[in-house]
Amino acid sequence: MKQSKIKFYLISVFFILFLAGTINAGVSDIATMELKTSFVQNYMWRGFDLLPDNDGAFQPDLYVELKNSGVYFGTWGSFGFDSMWDIWDEWDYYLGAFRSFNKESDWAVDMDFCYTYFDFPNQNRYTDTQEVAFGFKLPSLLAINEIKIKPFTTVYYSFPAHENEADQEGYWLKVGMDASMAVSGFNSENMNFLVESFLNDGGAGFQVDPGWSHIRAMYAIAFNIGGFKIKPSVNYQWSLEDTVNTEDEFWAEVSFSKTLF
Repeated sequence: MKQSKIKFYLISVFFILFLAGTINAGVSDIATMELKTSFVQNYMWRGFDLLPDNDGAFQPDLYVELKNSGVYFGTWGSFGFDSMWDIWDEWDYYLGAFRSFNKESDWAVDMDFCYTYFDFPNQNRYTDTQEVAFGFKLPSLLAINEIKIKPFTTVYYSFPAHENEADQEGYWLKVGMDASMAVSGFNSENMNFLVESFLNDGGAGFQVDPGWSHIRAMYAIAFNIGGFKIKPSVNYQWSLEDTVNTEDEFWAEVSFSKTLF
């Protein structure tokens, strides 16, 4: 990764922190803002190893949520540690809304609708894509002692950002379960275990065989230290479709986040 890229990111972080402190008093009543940076050993996306040879990336995320509305928006990026992957630098811009129903019931439902624009600034504009996603989760359906088990699913529809001859249209289906529990000691907040799988209809431009591509398992624990939330995790992927990935994958991640207001 080029040093100029790191400097630009650090300067941006300090600017955002300064700006958040300046406007906190007036904005905190109507919105919350979170800044997060993740460091990933592999950039895995829906079964694909996007930066081969186990090259990692840092992935910043700026998230803003309007209080009492369920509306949120933000930007997420990915930048490979090795400069050879600069061509795949990525900025995603998203806008969404969520809502919960029957909150006090065992059949409570969390729903989310999100639009995302995938921008690859170092490539021509025809590489950019768009996506809409609709997901729901059952947060109270299952519990074993203190462990909450939450089934979830999301449907994605991808389509080109600009008219071109490439086949960038396609559907994805994600299904899984997220188990979480609160823990105490060492400033820990909670730990969770997730299992999920993806079904695709051909990969929306990746030109892969349709079907179930992989199963992913993830274990994570979160800590609060000095106003920052630190969340290390380990992941394992069983690859089911060779046109998506010929190898099973193991990788680690760690994220640092802070609520600015």
